[in-house]
Amino acid sequence: MLKAGYAYLFATLDTTFAISDTTFATSGTTFATLDTTFATLGTTFATLGTTFATLDTTFATLGTTFATLDTTFATLGTTFATLDTTFVTLGTTFATLGTTFATLAIAFTSQIVFILKQPTQINRLMSKNTEKLSILTLNQILKTTLITHKGIPLS
Repeated sequence: MLKAGYAYLFATLDTTFAISDTTFATSGTTFATLDTTFATLGTTFATLGTTFATLDTTFATLGTTFATLDTTFATLGTTFATLDTTFVTLGTTFATLGTTFATLAIAFTSQIVFILKQPTQINRLMSKNTEKLSILTLNQILKTTLITHKGIPLS
């Protein structure tokens, strides 16, 4: 009976160890699958890390580009403001020149009118040069008339 008891005990142990062997084999397969899964996850996270590093570099480059564009547009704004001021100054200058030339034209015209209203002086000068009134003679008329009219010489 002792032999039968030992045989039963060894048969039960064999069954238990067989079940344990199956369980450990299944656990080994499970752990191998988990190892593969974690290796795949490691590769995925490494790829994501590289992707995010590339995105960081891209956004940093875009930030630098936009900062450069901001500076460029600010410089252009200053340039156009300077050009605006320059053109306003030029406009004012040309308006002043226009007023000056208009004033000179009025003054010159009034002098010519004043000269032409003095036939005795023109006749006196014309008698010296009977053929035609030359530029020199006209200059003489202007000088003489301005001296007598304004009290200042032309030249």
